[in-house]
Amino acid sequence: MDRRRRATREFEELDPDVEWKLAGEDEDVDVVEISLPGFCKDQVRVQVDNHGVLRASGERPASGGRWARFNKDLLLPDNCDADAVRAMFEDEKLIITLPIVDDVSGDTREGNPPPESPKDEPPSPEVQEREIPVSSPSPARDGTDKETSGEEATGKADQDITASMKNTAAAVAVLVGIIWWWVWRNLSGS
Repeated sequence: MDRRRRATREFEELDPDVEWKLAGEDEDVDVVEISLPGFCKDQVRVQVDNHGVLRASGERPASGGRWARFNKDLLLPDNCDADAVRAMFEDEKLIITLPIVDDVSGDTREGNPPPESPKDEPPSPEVQEREIPVSSPSPARDGTDKETSGEEATGKADQDITASMKNTAAAVAVLVGIIWWWVWRNLSGS
């Protein structure tokens, strides 16, 4: 038996739902939401190449020792600033913002999102891809964020313990002072 033989993964190909929200009159970004049930931030990847193709992909363990994966290629609009594309993963959705710049080429998108890239077309050899970091949602700024990381919780607990120890030490010092005053008063009076 060949010990170098690697175990191959069996994949279930997923075709996730994609919702492309076009920029309104008061907005300057298109938003692409890809629904990815069962995925987390570390299991997805977003790239943009120099031909205006956005590629979202990912894989995760599935049931029965199998793996689930997806690949979505989307053509960016001509008036999209590809260098400013951002991605965030929240509530099992990959949310990609596509900044739209003032169009000088006369693109008239009649309310329809750009089509998906044809899968039969091989990319030209000079394709250069750029990785887009996928972030988590930022904490709420109104103080309603109830979720804290382990380090933050530990730091808060340490602060609470320190404050409690200071209060206890102060109470003990006051009590010792009272006792010393009582002893001194009773000894000096006799």
